[in-house]
Amino acid sequence: MAVQGTSSTRCDRPTTGVRQPGIARAMYVVLWLLAVSAFAQPVFAGLFLDGNDAWRDWHSINGMGLLALVQVVLAVLV
Repeated sequence: MAVQGTSSTRCDRPTTGVRQPGIARAMYVVLWLLAVSAFAQPVFAGLFLDGNDAWRDWHSINGMGLLALVQVVLAVLV
C-alpha cells in the first residue's frame, strides 16, 4: 500500500510584502534596546570601579529596569 503525499508550493505565511503591526515593531525595538542595555551594564560597572564616579549614574539609570517594564506592557498588548 503506497501512501501518497500532497505537496503544495503554497506557503502558510507570505514572506513578501508583510508589514509588522506597530506594537510588534515597538516590541522588537525595545527588546533590542534591552539587550544592548544588558551588555552595557557590566561595562558601566567596570568603568565606575576603575575610579570614574560619573559612570555610577549611568550604571544606576541603566539598572532601573524601565525598559523591562515597557517590554512587559508591550508583551501583554501583543
